[in-house]
Amino acid sequence: GLEVLESLERMAERSGLSTRIGEIRIEERMATRREASGLMLTPPVPVTVATRVIVADAATSATGNGKRVAYLTDVVPQEYLRKSELEEATAGSFHGSVLDHFLQREWPVFSHSRTELVADAANNELAQALHVAKGSPLLRLEAELFSSDGKVVDYSTSYFVQGYFRFHVVR
Repeated sequence: GLEVLESLERMAERSGLSTRIGEIRIEERMATRREASGLMLTPPVPVTVATRVIVADAATSATGNGKRVAYLTDVVPQEYLRKSELEEATAGSFHGSVLDHFLQREWPVFSHSRTELVADAANNELAQALHVAKGSPLLRLEAELFSSDGKVVDYSTSYFVQGYFRFHVVR
């Protein structure tokens, strides 16, 4: 269920799906207009962006190499997260979840997340990253993670390949 504020990695672990990071890119740059809007800030906004591909365990794939199942992007204002911090953590405790990284360091304190679920088609970039055909159906989760003082700390977009994750909401 999506009622609990937890990372994709924790959700996969809970459901018995073994995952790992296939590729990760961390950069510092200015937010795009859409990203700044998602963060509820006015440009220019310096951000740290973590983009990664999640691979399901090789045991779940016919090729034995694992299957690319998700493409995740987190956009975080640099006041909350810097590239150097994630790179340091990547060598140690960072395993792909910005949320888990925040929870481990215990700052900022979160109040809630707002997530929109949308059906989408893979564009060229997503098709290449996920090893699917252009136009393949994907589930997109677009989320804002709010701190206890009401600020958006993380604007994330996650794309999921069919057949590996099932999401539901208890109302």
